[in-house]
Amino acid sequence: MNELVEYIRNNNFPVLFRYNDLLKTGLKKYLLNDFLLEAVKRKYIDNIYKDIYTLSRMYRRNLVCEGVLSQMIVPNSYVSLRYVLSDVLWIPESVYNITSITNGTNLLINTENFGSFKFINIYKNIPVAGIYIENSSIGNYKRATPLRALCDYVCLYEKKWDNIGYLEDHLRIMPESLENLREKDFDELQGVFKIHNIENFLIGIRKELGL
Repeated sequence: MNELVEYIRNNNFPVLFRYNDLLKTGLKKYLLNDFLLEAVKRKYIDNIYKDIYTLSRMYRRNLVCEGVLSQMIVPNSYVSLRYVLSDVLWIPESVYNITSITNGTNLLINTENFGSFKFINIYKNIPVAGIYIENSSIGNYKRATPLRALCDYVCLYEKKWDNIGYLEDHLRIMPESLENLREKDFDELQGVFKIHNIENFLIGIRKELGL
């Protein structure tokens, strides 16, 4: 272990950090560069992707939040699709690809220790409805509500779904998973997408739920 790693461990340093954050340590730049190179080589520090770093697991006090990491990789994005549906237990499968919607180019990033991050562009202009800020122990990130994640899924795969049966047949989402949805969840989303498949989906699901 070197002076840079000791500093990061013993001070209130971000779990995920960039090179510019390291400049705040006060180390002379030539020493900082040497220490960083050594720390990555000896696996004291993980270079996750480009200019994103974290201490290796044995030296880190907090877990890395995939949502925060995904938005460090692509800032103008939000976590959605099957990752959200799995996280709230609407679908039974565990999902290891962190899937996000972006207004940039499609991108797939494979990291050595933190899984895969997929960024997909499906809207000309991303509607902000149904996206909220999720708080984690290491920072905040943007995330879709489960209903918004379903709308994104319908858009991405051009599904013509208009009833709950499709959700059960294709995604194995059980009707009881939708019992916590409320009128406000649909009010927030209906009419904002201007995409026929999504609007038809929301109308059909809402009607079946009696909302």
